[in-house]
Amino acid sequence: MGCLRYPPRSGVPVALAGQMVTLYALSYALLSPVMAEAAAHWPRKRLQLAGLAVFVWERLRYD
Repeated sequence: MGCLRYPPRSGVPVALAGQMVTLYALSYALLSPVMAEAAAHWPRKRLQLAGLAVFVWERLRYD
């Protein structure tokens, strides 16, 4: 029972997918305090809009 329960359809081996999930979790845990400190001087609304813009841009770029 987990996020890698079913074999991936893209042909990526399950072991590699597990390593990528681990890498994501570690980088998130280590970089969250750094990014929070770096963005502390930005107004919250501007920061949220910038994050939304990056998300939409990347989503449109890969669809």
